[in-house]
Amino acid sequence: MKENIIVVGCGIFGLSTAFKFLQAKKNVTLIDPLPILDSLKSSSGESRNIRFSHANDQFYSRLSWEAAKEWKKIEKITNKKLFYDAGIVWFATEDNGWESHSEKTLKKLNIPYQHLSPNDAMELYPSLHIDDLRFVLHEPHGGILAAKKCLLALFNLCLDLGCDYINGQAEFIKDDIYVNNKKIEFDTAVWAIGPWIKHVFPFIDMIKVTMQDVVFFESPDGWEAEKIPAFNDIKNGFYGCGSLDGMGVKLGYDVKGQEFDITQNERTHSESSVNHCRKYIGHRFPVFKKAKINLIKTCQYTMTPDANWIIAPHPEYPRHWIIGAGSAHGFKHGPALGQYVTDLILNNEEPDPKFALTERQERPGGWRDLYQYE
Repeated sequence: MKENIIVVGCGIFGLSTAFKFLQAKKNVTLIDPLPILDSLKSSSGESRNIRFSHANDQFYSRLSWEAAKEWKKIEKITNKKLFYDAGIVWFATEDNGWESHSEKTLKKLNIPYQHLSPNDAMELYPSLHIDDLRFVLHEPHGGILAAKKCLLALFNLCLDLGCDYINGQAEFIKDDIYVNNKKIEFDTAVWAIGPWIKHVFPFIDMIKVTMQDVVFFESPDGWEAEKIPAFNDIKNGFYGCGSLDGMGVKLGYDVKGQEFDITQNERTHSESSVNHCRKYIGHRFPVFKKAKINLIKTCQYTMTPDANWIIAPHPEYPRHWIIGAGSAHGFKHGPALGQYVTDLILNNEEPDPKFALTERQERPGGWRDLYQYE
């Protein structure tokens, strides 16, 4: 019987999994040493894009499509605005790249999309430079998740469903878990601890944690999150969205940043990354050529070599499951991923082999390179 579940980590993977176990009427205890919205967490940003394009990978596209439905349900239950479904676009600078592969997959899965000419795409934004674009892939049902609000909403839902919560440091000692030197009884444990995975489980040596910069630009009226689609430019390595809660238009530089150790190093932004962002936003959206910067934030990516997540039981202690390494495309899947993990554990099923704790082929471009390997 798997009635008593421990979930270590209150980021998006941990809270989503705890929520789904609770919906399955299991006893759940959440454990985390940090506050729910602590800035060290990979899930702690103000916003996350939600999109269904994953090149040729049908699993991720299908899962994110299901997640969008789940976020709508959570929004309704909590009466909180969590999902700004203003759409999302992909600026395609080549004819047969990520966007073309994604379009074919979306068509197979009957997920709505539009193939727009650059001229037609100009109607989506108050200002848009199109001379370098071949076409634009538009997902009308994508958009932006208010990430911090999503985390807090899920956490409160877990408490409402009777979840126990321990604000403390969980220690893995052979097959047991201790918090503040006290042994915790459980049937199954899920470790969803993001960049701390390799510190708790040193045998997992595939993970790299990198610093990534996000810049918020002062923006005029008409650039609010609910008014313009979020956007991605795979070829140039940028993503962003409209202004959420007055923070300004967000632009993230997605090229791999400097590696760091979250237990030792401080996060500092790269002036080079910021300059790339300045240049790009002025190029893509000319109205921002002289825009002031409101804020620069630095977060982390927890990456595997092939950008696929880790979802696997511990090789020696199988009642401990390890999930994580979002690889920069994990947050949006939250509740659907939680359901996937819950079903695996309760039904004694095997996860997809691509999530295993085995050696993986390196993809230098992270999730952007998925289509080259399928």
